[in-house]
Amino acid sequence: MRFLFFCLLIFNFSYKTIAQSWIDVGVKAHFGINQLYNPNIWENNKVVNLLSYTHNFGAKIGYNFNMKYQVTLDFLFSKGSQLYDLSNESNIWERNYTFSYFSLPLLFRFNNESGNYFELGPQVNFISKANMEEFSVSQSVKNQFNPTNYGAVVGMGSYFLGNKNLYLLFGVRLHVGLSDIIGKDGGLNSVDHFPILQKEVNITHTEYQKTTMFMLMLNTEINFDLGYLARSNCKRSAFMFFK
Repeated sequence: MRFLFFCLLIFNFSYKTIAQSWIDVGVKAHFGINQLYNPNIWENNKVVNLLSYTHNFGAKIGYNFNMKYQVTLDFLFSKGSQLYDLSNESNIWERNYTFSYFSLPLLFRFNNESGNYFELGPQVNFISKANMEEFSVSQSVKNQFNPTNYGAVVGMGSYFLGNKNLYLLFGVRLHVGLSDIIGKDGGLNSVDHFPILQKEVNITHTEYQKTTMFMLMLNTEINFDLGYLARSNCKRSAFMFFK
């Protein structure tokens, strides 16, 4: 519902500013670190969250209201992981979760006169694949995770180089998970749940805690100003490509 409200708010604002707006498109890539956060796991000394990596690539389309304000929609093919060191009374071992998912961040971006930008908005992720590997054996655990999860994105960056219509940007982006990524088959709302079951490390959780995803990434973006929306004296609108 909040995602829909954000979309309607942007549409209303863009309708009122169509006379001075233009559209850009681009390609982009991110690389950084991610973590699955669950308080029951983070506070347990038998489970160690190791540094894990994520990356994605894809395209974007941007609607520029004017020189300062823009809304962007990214289409990102993403891969992430979560690495654990686990231990119990008889063993110490490593477990690695890997994920493939498609991400749709819808962001409001503010650009200043110095070429810097700040962006903020919601993101929805669609998990297409999830595997767990330990003891050199890999198995699918996609059904243990919620196929759709939501988060909030905040980012900043700066114009680096370019010409009139083609330019390169660098920045950083933080994704904060808001919804639980654990599915019903993974123990949703149960004290014994993924990604670490109680019997595996001989621990006991007193209450269920949701698992969310955090990501901190470097952003590289190449944009091309495609065209602008023009309005004639008879108030008819048309899309014109930049020359």
